[in-house]
Amino acid sequence: MFELLSKLAEIFSSYGQQYFTGRRGAKDAKVAQCLLDVILALQELIARGERILLLAEEPDEEFADQLERQIDGLEALRTKLEGARALLTTIDVEFYLDLVVFVDVKSGLLKRWDQQARRSAYSTTTLFFLPPDDLCAALESGRSHANAQGMELDRSDYLLVLAERLAQVRATEIRDIRRVSGTELGPEIGAARTRLDGARKLCRSLLESMEQTLGAEALARLRRELAR
Repeated sequence: MFELLSKLAEIFSSYGQQYFTGRRGAKDAKVAQCLLDVILALQELIARGERILLLAEEPDEEFADQLERQIDGLEALRTKLEGARALLTTIDVEFYLDLVVFVDVKSGLLKRWDQQARRSAYSTTTLFFLPPDDLCAALESGRSHANAQGMELDRSDYLLVLAERLAQVRATEIRDIRRVSGTELGPEIGAARTRLDGARKLCRSLLESMEQTLGAEALARLRRELAR
């Protein structure tokens, strides 16, 4: 799950920085508001992810509650991204195509993590999902089946890659982290924290670029409008 957030932050940072710092001229308020909405959602998910990692060392009722909120938050983000297709395409035609494999309602990565989390809340597969190399392989395969409408109906290659990578992860997973000491998860938790820290910095950097381009007052106005 943490690697998914990291990748999404990388994608939005790349295209967002391109939009706000790589071009001159006026910025569309709706596009700016859309980007702000997503970045704020990512920041909330990242902060909750950090809390989940802390609780994973000694899982309790709060861990289960935070995980459930994360499930709801990621589904809300998936829906938000799906609805932003037209606006994101105005930034770069490749932008939404890079997101398709995340947001597809049938077999996208966010939906697959949702299914995994609901099936086995305390497994390491739910907590860490796919390692970086495996996630990159799934993203590359899924991207080849992406188009402006979503993913192609025939996506068997992608489904096979995803199934194989998840099977490898599940073969060595800890099915219930409540039955092991937190030290056993130490290396994976440390790596996840590093990824979340990087994602948080990318989000903050993009917000700073937005403020420099739009102005502090305009950015504050967009924040107020989103809060309504």
